[in-house]
Amino acid sequence: VLFTLSVQEFVSCAPNPHHCGGTGGCAGSTAELAFSFAIQHGITEEWSFGYASGQGAAVQCSILDRPKLGDADEHHVANSAEELSTEVNRSPVRVHRGSSAARRRHLVGDRTSNISNDPSNRTFVDNAVASIESFANLPGNSYDSLMAVVAHIGPVVVNVAAAGWSLYSGGVFDDEQVTNRDINHVVVLEGYGTDEDSGLDYWLVRNSYGPTWGEKGYIRLKRVDPATLEDPESDCRMDVTPAEGISCTIDGGGKTVQPNPVKVCGTSGILYDGVVPLGGHLI
Repeated sequence: VLFTLSVQEFVSCAPNPHHCGGTGGCAGSTAELAFSFAIQHGITEEWSFGYASGQGAAVQCSILDRPKLGDADEHHVANSAEELSTEVNRSPVRVHRGSSAARRRHLVGDRTSNISNDPSNRTFVDNAVASIESFANLPGNSYDSLMAVVAHIGPVVVNVAAAGWSLYSGGVFDDEQVTNRDINHVVVLEGYGTDEDSGLDYWLVRNSYGPTWGEKGYIRLKRVDPATLEDPESDCRMDVTPAEGISCTIDGGGKTVQPNPVKVCGTSGILYDGVVPLGGHLI
């Protein structure tokens, strides 16, 4: 049985108290926060909580009223693609859960902030049909890790600098001439290949702009192995607005902070931050 899972659940319900990648909802969040929410509360179906924020509308979360599913204590940060492969193939998959009073760690940019879990808010979502056991962050700006995981495990959620994407209509997209790559969008890396006409290697990315955009909803980003470059750093740029990507602007003490610029590599910064859900299952 295949289920169409609710996107609106993550937009409306996943909390973002430290303003990581935005202030929450349509104003921005991170894949890590969405996956943490899925571990704790499960994922409902599209028919149960349909998508209504396509034009930026704020939709109240109205599906949290069942007994709790679980508690995400912390997620696993993979040190290498090999470690992640071992994690996935191990039986059972390593699960990070704790008591209702536990605190989970959320990796954000160049630091870790603790996000307190309020036990009174841990409930199933209505009609929850699926969940995940854990999730892993790939090593930042690692071409080899991203290639290994998408080739041998499956799709990877990646954060990208999507400036210039709105006019994309096809072909292999290249942002080599940009000065900065400011991460501001979350997409799914589904594969890779080589363009038959140009000979350019590419990453195959599914976007959220709808099937009429790009190549039936997809974009191909130029794929460059840094090992083939005379200067591997030449494919990197700075993200000078990291709070629009994954960094947080409120620290663990509730104080406003200014994240430092970060280095992002690969076309559109695709190598910077990859996240993989682990142990998906029906409930």
